[in-house]
Amino acid sequence: MEGPMTLTPPLHRPSVVIVGGGMGGIQAAKTLATAAVDITLVNPHNYYLFQPLIYEVANAPLQAEDVAHS
Repeated sequence: MEGPMTLTPPLHRPSVVIVGGGMGGIQAAKTLATAAVDITLVNPHNYYLFQPLIYEVANAPLQAEDVAHS
C-alpha cells in the first residue's frame, strides 16, 4: 500500500474583466493576451467599428475624402 495521497491545488489563473470594447478596451485585451490571465471583454456589440479621425470630419477641419477612400 502506498502512503497518503497529497493533493495539490489546481493552478488558478487570475481573471480580468474589461468593460467596454472601444479603443482602450481593445488595447488592454491585446496587451493582456500574452499574460497568464483569463480575459473577459464585456461590450454591448459583438463587433468593433474603428472610426479614426471621426471628430475631425464631424467638426470640418478635415474632409471625408482626406480620411477614407471613396
